[in-house]
Amino acid sequence: GRYVSKSRAAWWLKKWIDRRWMAKYTALKMPPPVPPRPLAGLNSETIARRDPAFEAMRCLGCGAKTSHEILAAAMQQATANALKLGADPALMPPESVNEDSAIIQPPRTGDLVQSVDVISEIVSDPFQLGRIAAVHALSDLYAANAAPHYAMAIVNLAPARADLQQDQLAALMTGGLLALSEAGVRLIGGHTSETDAMSIGFSVTGHRSKAPIPLTPDEGPVLLLTKAIGTGVIMAGHMQLCAPGNHVQTAIRSMAAGNDLAATALANANPMMTDVTGFGLARHAMNLAQRSGFSGVQIDLQAVPLLSGAAALFKSGIRSSLHDQNENSVRLNAAAPAAVEDGVPMAALFDPQTSGGLLAVLPRKQAQKLSITLQKSGHNAAIIGILSLDWSGLRVS
Repeated sequence: GRYVSKSRAAWWLKKWIDRRWMAKYTALKMPPPVPPRPLAGLNSETIARRDPAFEAMRCLGCGAKTSHEILAAAMQQATANALKLGADPALMPPESVNEDSAIIQPPRTGDLVQSVDVISEIVSDPFQLGRIAAVHALSDLYAANAAPHYAMAIVNLAPARADLQQDQLAALMTGGLLALSEAGVRLIGGHTSETDAMSIGFSVTGHRSKAPIPLTPDEGPVLLLTKAIGTGVIMAGHMQLCAPGNHVQTAIRSMAAGNDLAATALANANPMMTDVTGFGLARHAMNLAQRSGFSGVQIDLQAVPLLSGAAALFKSGIRSSLHDQNENSVRLNAAAPAAVEDGVPMAALFDPQTSGGLLAVLPRKQAQKLSITLQKSGHNAAIIGILSLDWSGLRVS
C-alpha cells in the first residue's frame, strides 16, 4: 500500500531467504536413474563387461567416441575385407591409424590442396555409405585439378551395443578404404564420435602441379558434365516409398562411382571445374562461371543427362528438402521454356546431388572429343551449355 520501511535487518533477512532458496539449485542432490536392462537375460554378459550402451548415462564430448579396442578391431576387420575385395595393400592404413594426427611431406612445387566433406545416412547399407562418402569427398580435389593422396576419416555412429558398433564401423571403413584405394589414396588417420544418427566424411589432401587458366570468350567455352542428374529426387522418392527399387539402385551405383577416371581424362586439358553436389546443377554452374570470369550461363535442358526414374518423380511433384532453396539462389535471365512432355523437367537444374559428377569449362571441339571418350568408358557425359559475358544469370533453352 502506501507504507514503506527500510532497515539493515530487513535487508539481511531478504538476502538470507534468497541465498537459502538459490542453494537448492546450486547443490542438487539427484540419485542416478536405474540403468536400463532391455532383454536382461540376453545382455547379461554385455552388461557385466560395462558396455556403454547399457549405462544409465552416456557421456558427451570426448567420452562419446568409439573405444580403442573397438576401433582397432574394426579397422583390422575393414582392412582385411578391403584387401579381399581387391584393395591395394600399399594403400591400406598404417597400424598407428588410431592416432589423431599424421605427418606428411609437403610438395616442393605446385599447390597442396585440401578439402573435407561429410554426408548423412543417405543409404542404410554402411558399406555403400562409406564408399559414397569417400567418392564424394575426393570429388572436391578433382574439381580443383588436384590428384588426391591422403585421407582422414570422420565417423559419427549412433549409440548401440559395442559389438554392433564395431560391425558398423568395420563395414563403413571397408567401403571407404575400397573407394580410396581405387583412387590411389591412403587413409592416414581419423576420429569417431557418437551422435543421434550415423554419418561419415573424409578430410582429403592432394597436390596439383599448376592452377587452371580460365578460357576467353573467343575460345567458345562450353560446359561438360560427367555424370547424370537425379540422385536427390530419387532418394527423396525412396524415403517417401514412391521410387521403384531398380531406380534407387541405379542412383546408388551412380553415387558410388568415382570421378577418378573422368578427372584423369580431363587432366591434360587442366580446365576450370567444379563438382555438382548439394547446391544443384544450376547454382554450381553459376559459381563456376563466376570463377571463370563469365557473368552468364545458358543450359540446354534437353542435353542434361538424367538418371532413370528421375523425370517421372519430378513430374509427380517429388522434391528434395533443399530443392526450393537451390531454386531461389539462381536468378533466371529469361522466362523458362515450355515443358516438353518427355523431356528433362526444369526442376532437374535445382536437384541437390550427393556424389555428383564433374562440371568442366572447355573449348567446344575439345569438349566433344572428351565427351566421346568418357561415354566409351561408361560415363553419362554430355555438353550441356555455354558461358557468356553477354548477359547475367541463368538462361535455359
